[in-house]
Amino acid sequence: GTGQLAVVPASIQAQVTTSVSIVLEATGMVEGVVFNASGAPQPGALVAGGLALVQTDANGFFRLEGVPAGRRRIEGGDPVTRRRGSAEIVVLPGQTVSAAIRLEARATITGRVLDASGAPVPRATAITSTNSRNIKVMLASVRNSRTSSRPMVSAIAIFSS
Repeated sequence: GTGQLAVVPASIQAQVTTSVSIVLEATGMVEGVVFNASGAPQPGALVAGGLALVQTDANGFFRLEGVPAGRRRIEGGDPVTRRRGSAEIVVLPGQTVSAAIRLEARATITGRVLDASGAPVPRATAITSTNSRNIKVMLASVRNSRTSSRPMVSAIAIFSS
C-alpha cells in the first residue's frame, strides 16, 4: 500500500446505506544524502520526515516515501555520535524531491577565565552562542555572593569558525 491515511467521521445505521467520501493526503518522496560535518557521506544515519524512520546506506543515501506534500523539515542524526542536522524542503505531490542533510560540527573549548589583571576567576561559567554571521561569542561570568546576586561579565571572547 501507499501508507496514506485518512480519517472521516460517518454515522452508520442498520439497514441504511451510507456513502462516505475519503480524500487521501497528497504525498511525495524525498531522497538524498546525509553528510557529516566534514562533508563526507554518513552511513548508518537515521532520517525522519515521512511516515517512517529510515537509515542511510553505506553511501549516506536515504529515501523517504509517503512524505506529506508541502513545506517540510527532514531531520537526520547519527545514533553513534548523536550529531544532528536537517533540511528544509518543499514536497510536491507525486514527485521526488532531493535533500542534503549536513550533521552539526562540534568542538571542545578548554581554557581558563582570567580577570582584567590576569588572575584566574574561580567558579566561572562559560556560555557560547552563534550569531547570523556564524561568529561565536563566549561569555564567562561569575557570581560574587558578597557584592551582587547578578552575574558579572568577566571575559568575552569572539572567534569565527
